[in-house]
Amino acid sequence: MKLTKWYPGHIKPVRVGVYQKHIDFNVPYFYSYWDGEFWGLISGTPSGAKKWRDLASRAQNYFWRGVAK
Repeated sequence: MKLTKWYPGHIKPVRVGVYQKHIDFNVPYFYSYWDGEFWGLISGTPSGAKKWRDLASRAQNYFWRGVAK
């Protein structure tokens, strides 16, 4: 899987979907669903991120990256 570079939290994704997020660069990344307006709760798996997508996370401005095509 080819991934994009990491983007700072003030830049938001263009497309909805699951993205990798870094809450703290000292720990592994997590997954979160971007609905076009807000990030959902973080999860350790992409499927978990989809499950929690309707609950807005407090972590709205952390680094993120997506899958590059």
